[in-house]
Amino acid sequence: MRRLLGSILCQVQPHRKLSSVAGPMQNLIDNIQEQLQDKRYLIVIDDLWEEMAWDILRGAFPEGNSCSRIVSTTENMNVARRCCGYIPNHIFKMKPLGIQDSGTLFFSRIFGSEQQCPDELKEVSYGIIRKCGGHPLALINLAGLLASQLNYSELWYHVHDRLCSILNRNHTVEEIQKQILNLCYSSLPDCLKTCLLYFNMYPEGYIMWKDHLVKQWIAEGFVNAAEGKDREKIAEGYFDELVNRGMIQPMKINCNDEASSFTVHHIILDLITHNSKQDGFIGAIDCSQTITGLSTKAHRLSIQSSSAKYAKQPARISMLQLRSLGFFGLLKCMPSIVEFKNLRVLILDCWGNHDGHMSLNLSRICILFQLKYLKISSDIMVELPAKMQGLHYLEILEIDARISAVPLDIVRLPSLLHLGLQDATKLPHGIGRIKSLNSLWYFDLRCNSEANIRSLGKLTNLCHLHLTCSAALSSDHLKRKLIPLVSSLRKFGNLKSLTLTPDGLRAAIFFDISSDISFPSIFLQRLELLPPICLFSTLPTGIGELHKLRILKIVVKELQGNDIRNIARLPSLVVFSLYVRKALTGTVIFTTMSFPALKYFKFTCGVMCLAFQPGAMPNLQRLKLCFNAHRGENHSLVLNGIEHLLNLQEVAGRIGVLPGSDESNMRVLKLSFEDTIKKHPRRPRFNLQLVDFIEEEYPPFDKLHWTQQQEGSSGQHEIIEKDCAEDMNKQGDCRLSRAFDLPPDSRSSYHLKSDEDSKHHMPVSMLRDESAEPSALDLSHSVQDDMTRPAWDTVMSFAPTDIFCQDLSCYSDKEMFVTEDIFTFNGTGTYCSLTMSDDDTSSTTTEAKTISPDDRFKPKIKSWIRGAHLGHGSFGEGYFFAVKELSSLDQGSDVQQCILALEQEIELLSQFEHKNIVQYYGTDKEESKLYIFVELITQGSLLSLYQKHRLRESQVSAYTRQILNGLVYLHEQNVVHGDIKCANILLHADGSAKLADFGLANEFQLSKFLPVRSCKGRVYWMAPEVINANRKYGPSADIWSLGCTVLEMLTRQIPFPNVEWTRALYMIGRGEQPPIPNYLSKGAQDFICQCVRAAPETRPSASQLLAHPFVDRRYTGEARNP
Repeated sequence: MRRLLGSILCQVQPHRKLSSVAGPMQNLIDNIQEQLQDKRYLIVIDDLWEEMAWDILRGAFPEGNSCSRIVSTTENMNVARRCCGYIPNHIFKMKPLGIQDSGTLFFSRIFGSEQQCPDELKEVSYGIIRKCGGHPLALINLAGLLASQLNYSELWYHVHDRLCSILNRNHTVEEIQKQILNLCYSSLPDCLKTCLLYFNMYPEGYIMWKDHLVKQWIAEGFVNAAEGKDREKIAEGYFDELVNRGMIQPMKINCNDEASSFTVHHIILDLITHNSKQDGFIGAIDCSQTITGLSTKAHRLSIQSSSAKYAKQPARISMLQLRSLGFFGLLKCMPSIVEFKNLRVLILDCWGNHDGHMSLNLSRICILFQLKYLKISSDIMVELPAKMQGLHYLEILEIDARISAVPLDIVRLPSLLHLGLQDATKLPHGIGRIKSLNSLWYFDLRCNSEANIRSLGKLTNLCHLHLTCSAALSSDHLKRKLIPLVSSLRKFGNLKSLTLTPDGLRAAIFFDISSDISFPSIFLQRLELLPPICLFSTLPTGIGELHKLRILKIVVKELQGNDIRNIARLPSLVVFSLYVRKALTGTVIFTTMSFPALKYFKFTCGVMCLAFQPGAMPNLQRLKLCFNAHRGENHSLVLNGIEHLLNLQEVAGRIGVLPGSDESNMRVLKLSFEDTIKKHPRRPRFNLQLVDFIEEEYPPFDKLHWTQQQEGSSGQHEIIEKDCAEDMNKQGDCRLSRAFDLPPDSRSSYHLKSDEDSKHHMPVSMLRDESAEPSALDLSHSVQDDMTRPAWDTVMSFAPTDIFCQDLSCYSDKEMFVTEDIFTFNGTGTYCSLTMSDDDTSSTTTEAKTISPDDRFKPKIKSWIRGAHLGHGSFGEGYFFAVKELSSLDQGSDVQQCILALEQEIELLSQFEHKNIVQYYGTDKEESKLYIFVELITQGSLLSLYQKHRLRESQVSAYTRQILNGLVYLHEQNVVHGDIKCANILLHADGSAKLADFGLANEFQLSKFLPVRSCKGRVYWMAPEVINANRKYGPSADIWSLGCTVLEMLTRQIPFPNVEWTRALYMIGRGEQPPIPNYLSKGAQDFICQCVRAAPETRPSASQLLAHPFVDRRYTGEARNP
């Protein structure tokens, strides 16, 4: 059940790995509900067998008025009744296929269609079809058997006669299927029978990965090398044959049209289990049932648990001859592994409730000196032995779990061929000593030293390398890592697969890599170099020399004239994904016989215009396009000559649109694109979706938009290639940016002037992360120590929160731009886009920015206009703003004094810079109002977050740690926030929490201008010393408020719930603590209690609280259900 819930969660939540669905089952249910809430969904659950399973599953699907649908299939009528709420009309009884449909399925599996079937085989074929009784599984397996020997017509008659002899009208449906499957199994070659029986090692419904099973078959000795072929290729051929015969079902088809994961139909698994038991091939134990009939002669054992509730450790198992062990279940049920001293293959899959066990202890595993294959998957830490030198024969080590420490002597394992570890794993020094190593994943650039990266170059036998970066690095740090990496890559003469996926990065760190780079191996078949680490200026010319290349995924700054032509003749390229960050200025033309083998093509660019000549991409089956909808463009020109793609089957379009765009225009756009696709004679399937605006790095001047980055991007552009089965049916998998809808009354002022004015280079003021644009890194020649930044015509980038000052004195009058500067503050990766007004002839020159005495660039915001409303804070409203010259208005003296005091305080706050504090930029005033310019945070507050979703304690712990980091910084500056609560903790797009809305309005609240009643929204979080006016207060007041805020996040209600604010004021003034529910974990309760101690001097400081177990990064305590 846990695996089923995990599978659902991985499908409804993009980019989540199946290995990341650990934890209590209730958490999985809550997460699924959270993802599906307020969405319209269609979910198909295939082959349910138990009513209890449905009772658990239905709790994961939120009810609502979105017209969602759940379809479940089952062979159990009681389950069917339960699923449909005992409403008979909701049960659809599936009937066997008719002769026509059966024939269509049968012939399509063998010949492609009935028309392709030879006339002499049609009569016997229909005789076989009738014997199958309309059952798809029987038809598929018989078709697979016959398709394997098309030139042997006698086989067809033999199969027909055999079916006639073993089947009669008295046989039930189950008996017919069983007899046919037995016939198909007995017809398998011995090598395929052995491989098929091995699936009995895994539990029913388990999803198995092809790559893992290939290695297991080899370690078991099922595959022998043949002349001209290595063992892996032979094993992969076995897989393909079993798929073609219908014995195993592919679950995931990648863009290369290859099945990467599989499962086994329960009916076939029953057959495999029966034959395996009969032959003594694999013994199987269910920890939740009584052990009976276990063969003591079997050399392989699978331990499983069908029910976690009744699972217990099996009694002592005496199988000294055991060579392979697979364990799938709870840790408490695992036998002592070291007792099986002759093990060669060990598979450990431990997930779920571990009864307090914090780690999986394998410190004695070195006793198993014959071990060749070790694979571990777990949601708890794995403890390996300090030394592994005893495992002389170990060839494959794959650990999908956190490791306490990688043994230092792992580099001395003489036979190690494959090493697979989770990202964020630090490998011992000297990884280059493992001369035998054939594949390595993941090698984390963040965790491993420069010396170890340089040591990679010694792995001359390496064929597959998967690099990652689990966390953001500074530009200088990343540069120091990349230089030895490039040096190492040049030495890989046998490399077949190179992948760099910066999975953990959330900040923009780009390096502009020279397009003259040469690639190390002519054998390279897979090349994935994705941002934010790898961004090529243009398509590298060296790619055109990689004639064995099958998969290419790459991002370039721009396309130049011959870029496509240089790679168009690659004979083996099957998958090509290209993301061009600079908008196209012309048409990309694919000429005759370009990309002869290509089956999947994905092209992403803000502005797109493609043309296909007759004979281009003759084998293309799937086409995916991601581009922006620009107002006034003719989108019928996006895709010219699509009718020349003769084998095209599917088209997916992801069209970026501005929020608030006119719906009628969007409908016209979609219809225009659909009409273009319908020109194709084969009428391919198409799926068009309107998504968020794709950022254009260098948009044409007449298409400059005011944009903000989407959550999690922070300037990062990542292309995550989904497999084709998902790729055509889900939203765009590149990082897309959203553009704000501009106020209707000011929309006309957000356009550039005429083309004549736009010809000149434009001085652009910009607030942005210094790493948001590429620095040049020349990797084609000798490694350079210095990096130079290219000069952009329209964009310049600087250090975080700095503003560039462009001297306008060097421009003529025509070159000076009289504009409104549109500022959008967006975290550390902030943009300032320059736009022009068509009708504003009274504008003056843009005022130059000034440099402060500490040499930091500072904006001198002298005039502005208020834009769209953003939200409400405890002392004012939030708006977008645009700089615009306004006349100065008179103000009253009393108000002026208050505003002056606040201006001075904000001037102090604007000097603070911390990742967990909202940046203040300055102020302006109009009449009695003070306008405060702050960093734009777009993801709402913790208040809005917990109102929508229940936060787990681990999440609250993480947010609390960030709040404390911000408070430590403030308190070190002798500043008290004064208003800590969830509404004032804002969430940045990169996931960080930021303190906002400081208690700046206290002067107002204690003055004659505002009544005391304005305090009522803050009372529930106030410390006793704040309420008692005769007592001084300091940083400890923030600690009290923090305790109340943590309580608020965990309970989803304010402190002192159901208490009037006046009553709460009285209670807090007396030193009463807010009620703390007993269902919270002990760690959470203790943290809150320490924060809300009545005496300020007894409360711990923010820095002391950072050491509390509740905010420790390893905290795993969770609340009980209230």
